[in-house]
Amino acid sequence: MRKFSMMVVLLVACSLSFAQVAAVSRMQQAISSLIQKKMAARGFAANDPRWGSTLNSSGAAFGTAAAVAVTVSVGAATAPAWITTGIAIGMGVAVQLAVDGVVKWIFGSDGKVSKPGADSPYNVNGGYAPMKMFQVSNVLAPTLDAACGAWGGGQGGCGSADMSCQRLSRMVNGECHYINRFSYVSGQFAGQGPFESDFGNIGSTQTTGCAGIGLSAVNGLCPASNFPKQADSVYNNVSAAVASLPADEPSKPVNPALLASLANTAWQKAAAAPGYAGLPYDAADPVTQADVSAYQAQSQASYPTVADFVAPQVAPSGGGVGAPFSLPNSGTGGDAAPSTPTNPSTEPLTNLGPDPGIGLPTLEAVPTVAQILDPIFSLFPSLRSFTVPQHSSTCPTGTLNLFGHTQSFSAHCDLLEGVRSILLTVMSFVWAFVALRITLSA
Repeated sequence: MRKFSMMVVLLVACSLSFAQVAAVSRMQQAISSLIQKKMAARGFAANDPRWGSTLNSSGAAFGTAAAVAVTVSVGAATAPAWITTGIAIGMGVAVQLAVDGVVKWIFGSDGKVSKPGADSPYNVNGGYAPMKMFQVSNVLAPTLDAACGAWGGGQGGCGSADMSCQRLSRMVNGECHYINRFSYVSGQFAGQGPFESDFGNIGSTQTTGCAGIGLSAVNGLCPASNFPKQADSVYNNVSAAVASLPADEPSKPVNPALLASLANTAWQKAAAAPGYAGLPYDAADPVTQADVSAYQAQSQASYPTVADFVAPQVAPSGGGVGAPFSLPNSGTGGDAAPSTPTNPSTEPLTNLGPDPGIGLPTLEAVPTVAQILDPIFSLFPSLRSFTVPQHSSTCPTGTLNLFGHTQSFSAHCDLLEGVRSILLTVMSFVWAFVALRITLSA
């Protein structure tokens, strides 16, 4: 009954997601919105041609993976699912469907899917004082009911419709009895049954110790118990694993880590492909689980569920297998009125009228180096003809009238003329030093 109700939920989810029209599923909306929000956060605008190219190329990466992905069958629908497409594109082989981690799948190279066994329900945390324990065969448990139920098939080892099985039963007197149920399939009593035989008390012992196998207290406290995990479940294919999901699992929100991994892997694959014309993928700034959680809080009604993730994605009428995995472009990163990107090469041509014959644009001739430097060299043309004027001077002399006689003073000229070369050198140094001081103090 549980498997049947789960399959009904998946069929409804599948029929709502893709109904032979190019509808946009919640998985498409979510992954597209996450990539668009990341592009906007990096400062790019939706009118940038690389914005749409990024979405088209990332969707194409999903489409390429869908062509080789394992198909999932639920009812009459058989097609790749987001989970198998994600595995094909390189998302990883270990998948935890919902956040609570109740269901975790590991995909093997042989196509089989295994689900790790759950921890034993009889395990308890450590730190308690030794207590009275009951042991049935090799099982040690806090109560006789727990020990009797853990042995063999447990108290639920026989269903109401089982004709032949074995079970343990806790009797009124507290004993744990081995019960064998059987039916006659041949002979004169064929078809009669079922009958049950009580083989009596299989024996139990009571001790004071720690819950677990071979555990003892340390410093008066017991460690955590170590009852073995339940056996792993192995399914021959993904369809069988989907059919085994608990009835409440498909309606749970899908794990944000899966959406982040899908968005990052598709963008990274697209950016590494030859001829990619979209925005580069930044490994230092990927789509994170926090980004997905923020999107989930904003879009609770349209956030994908486990059913959206594992249900087969049937291509719409006339569409290829990759059509359900294309990414819509809302231009904002939101879910409002998304539109499926189109391929310009498949669109009809628009008639722009007769050719006006404008021709190709012409470019001016590239100037030479001389033409570029000529305006600089032609600055202040009046200074180009400037010359230092000729200058000549004589040593000033003086005269003095004294006692009726005129006396002339020219001995200093004779003295200075004798040391002309020395004075020229000294004063050249002085004026050079003064010029240097003025320049450095500017």
